[in-house]
Amino acid sequence: MEIYLDNNATTLVDPRVVEAVRAELESGPSNPSSAHSLGRRARARLSAARAEVADYLGVPSKEIYFTSGGTEALNTLILGARFTGPLLASKIDHAAMARPIEALNKSVIHLPVGPSGHIEVEDLNPGAGLIALSAANPETGVKNPLDEISAFAKEHQIPLIVDGVALLGKESFNMPAGIAAMVFSGHKFHAPKGVGVMWISSKFPLDPLLIGGGQESNRRSGTENLPGIVGLAKAIELLHTELPDATGRMCRLRDLLESSLLAAFPQVKVNGSGPRLPNTSNIAFPDIDVELLLAQLDVACIAVSLGSACSSGGLEPYHVLLNMGLDPRLARSSLRFSLSRFTTEAEIQKTLETLLPLLEVTY
Repeated sequence: MEIYLDNNATTLVDPRVVEAVRAELESGPSNPSSAHSLGRRARARLSAARAEVADYLGVPSKEIYFTSGGTEALNTLILGARFTGPLLASKIDHAAMARPIEALNKSVIHLPVGPSGHIEVEDLNPGAGLIALSAANPETGVKNPLDEISAFAKEHQIPLIVDGVALLGKESFNMPAGIAAMVFSGHKFHAPKGVGVMWISSKFPLDPLLIGGGQESNRRSGTENLPGIVGLAKAIELLHTELPDATGRMCRLRDLLESSLLAAFPQVKVNGSGPRLPNTSNIAFPDIDVELLLAQLDVACIAVSLGSACSSGGLEPYHVLLNMGLDPRLARSSLRFSLSRFTTEAEIQKTLETLLPLLEVTY
């Protein structure tokens, strides 16, 4: 039995999404920009997908734009934003946000993040020209206080860009007033890879990153990936019925994993004390060679992670934990377990049956 607990890296494509993608692939050649009947029918399916996403997010359809994923969307928003004044960011955000911010070559104020794993609203600067933050950190699962941040942004009329990639599909949420743009990536909520979506307020001044044929209302040129978009829309449609029940199941199983480990080994520590996503557990195992532990779990067909696989496909330095102020030894002895709505209690129990004896060798 293979046990997959690395769902913050990517998720299983839901079988119902697979069927939707297959149907689109089998529908024949379709370019939504074409004027003939095949193109018109493709355009209608594209519009229906856009409406599905907009309905779930509670925003106008005309403000929904499809991309190749979260990285492209964040590059579009950060590099294309028109603003003056410093940019407020965090040192624990994903590279897809951090590196475009670096490339701007503008003044950046990095907000402090402590052991809680989230920023504090009182550290926000009313003189900022742009705020770019994550809704939740994919390494620890800790959520930023998005309602309070968006209220601050609205009060001080500062555009707020939110990376929502780690959030969507884990729990229900409402789009707070005060956000200028928010991005999501299909493969993080049981849709295919290679497709993402960004909501951009019509009031947010933005220059496009990709120019060409003017697709997506000139926000993102390039022929739309209609099979991927249909799959993404189907995955979002499923959230209406999967949530909030899936949230409760993931939270219960995550808590089972953590409480069992802590009961057996009190020296084990959960990283990030702030409110977390229900599916994510970042755990420090003091004095354990976690690269060896990762390999041992892999041999036992249990997939977990040392950290983000999105930067290089290899072992990323533990910059998130280090920037939260963790002792470097603790940061480098941490593993991330990330569940999905398909994770079962039997899989968590099997993981514990495998993991506890491995830890007993040291503890």
